[in-house]
Amino acid sequence: MKNFTQLTLEQRYQLEALLKMEPKLKQKEIALQLGISESTVSREKRRHSKPRVGYRANDAQQQADKKRKRPAYKMTEEHISIIRPLLEEDLSPEQIVGRLKFQDIECVCHETIYQYIYHQQKKGDNLYVHLRRKRKKRRKRLKKVDNRGKIPNKTMIDQRPAEVELKQQIGHWEGDTIIGANHQGAILTLVERVSKYTLVVALEAKTAQQVEEKIVVALQKIQLPVYTITFDNGREFTNHQAIAQQLSIQVFFAHPYHSWERGLNENTNGLIRQYIPKKQDFKELSKDHIENIQNKLNNRPRKTLNFLSPIEFIQNQKIAFQY
Repeated sequence: MKNFTQLTLEQRYQLEALLKMEPKLKQKEIALQLGISESTVSREKRRHSKPRVGYRANDAQQQADKKRKRPAYKMTEEHISIIRPLLEEDLSPEQIVGRLKFQDIECVCHETIYQYIYHQQKKGDNLYVHLRRKRKKRRKRLKKVDNRGKIPNKTMIDQRPAEVELKQQIGHWEGDTIIGANHQGAILTLVERVSKYTLVVALEAKTAQQVEEKIVVALQKIQLPVYTITFDNGREFTNHQAIAQQLSIQVFFAHPYHSWERGLNENTNGLIRQYIPKKQDFKELSKDHIENIQNKLNNRPRKTLNFLSPIEFIQNQKIAFQY
């Protein structure tokens, strides 16, 4: 019997995007792009698709989490001595287990680590604050109308080359901004689709001119390949043609309110929110603090990279870059 591996939230975002593509992809093609079996795709669709709305990654993740019921945790003092310092370094339980297996160190499963964290929380231990995602209240989805200003001369994601979806070539990026409390201050985020390498850049003002300058400087400094960038529809990306010209790249835009089309970027922004709560004033953030967040993300082992960190993954590709 083959070992069954649960899909990650990122894989579920990718699956949702692939299922919405036109023309429709075959199940075999979807499985190849995600690196999973056809039966896994079929099972995921059957279990988590709903009439009319179809498959949604967030709903599927919540349903899967509810079904995972494990007995009380069984952690020895030896386990705790190894795992607790890694939790305090902001590694997720899944990353800890994967990394320890990668290093041939025996470990409990990631659900057992979660049980330990929640058990300690009841005793007043604040270990839970190192978990990057907090439990959210569900809100009813309402039909939205895009009332934002229009960006001229956009090239939509439908025209993006097919090889970008395959994630076989380093150099295809996704970009977005995170807004501070009361719309004061902003942060620019850029993430490379294959390696998951992330750039986090503070913005003094969320203007198109500053966003253009910050993107060009950041990507030229890092010296990683850049072939395409896919942006959100914020007006701060109005100068996309200037960005494309200066970097000699192609720029594309996701459809309004189709966050799954930039699933990796959305997930990365969620990871950053672990260090910058929504109510925090971005003007209080120092340059060192933002650089520290970027370093943590780029040195964190990732399941989709076989528990290598983004920096290790890029180095294994023998690509020289500045980080």
